[in-house]
Amino acid sequence: MNNSPLITLITDWGYKDFYCGKFLGKLYSAIPNARIVEITHGIDKFKTEDAAFVARNSCFDFPPETIHIIDVASNMSNVIVKSADQYFICSDNNVSALIFSDKKAEFYSLNALNNNYTSFTFVAASIFIDVIKKIADKVPLNVIGTQIDSLKNKQHYSQTPVFGNPIECIILYFDDYGNAILNLTKEEFDKITQNKDFSISISPTDKITSVSPTYNKDIVKRDDVSKPLLSVSSSGYMALSLPNASYKELIFGNNLIPSMIEYTIRIKLTDKSKT
Repeated sequence: MNNSPLITLITDWGYKDFYCGKFLGKLYSAIPNARIVEITHGIDKFKTEDAAFVARNSCFDFPPETIHIIDVASNMSNVIVKSADQYFICSDNNVSALIFSDKKAEFYSLNALNNNYTSFTFVAASIFIDVIKKIADKVPLNVIGTQIDSLKNKQHYSQTPVFGNPIECIILYFDDYGNAILNLTKEEFDKITQNKDFSISISPTDKITSVSPTYNKDIVKRDDVSKPLLSVSSSGYMALSLPNASYKELIFGNNLIPSMIEYTIRIKLTDKSKT
């Protein structure tokens, strides 16, 4: 047995209710020497896209054999996924589909375990803990669950930007600082802007024409630091931000945010020789 397995948590439980306490109490009772990293319990309720984004940009930085618990919009169809020498325990829903759509992985259904339980209102505190203990005890995955070829959900992680002129992007994710992370990687951006100038019109008077290396208004070399910036998120995606403020609040205020697909960011390209 791994006497001190490393276990991470990504959930939408919040910090107000008893769910964190119940899960942690049961987990420490089952595995007293567990090392637990609570990545976040602040995912918006049932927001599977956000949970997948956080998981994709944090879990794979952990060492091999880490066990990741992702409990967002959970249901009675649960799986173990082994990918990059790490273990993921989650429901077979949009979260798992979005995380592993482009990754090499093994999948094991846990549906047969449902016969051992009578309540499924908090599967993390029952099924997931039992599975964690078995993985820590080195029980083979094909003994814990039944290997399957693929997940039931087939949703891909993100829409590909429309690579025309202008390039059309959508917002993948708003972080807690209000930065808008786009579905355009730095690698893609560098390739399409090679020998090109670009501009992003945020409003009739606000236009972005360069990439900023920082969010900090004291370092940004611009005359007006109250205007939006384009920068590279640590996730590797391009992001729109506002120095020491929230781009999300600037654009949307207190209004409801439209779906990512409805709100399009357009990047116009021109040859560097042209003004």
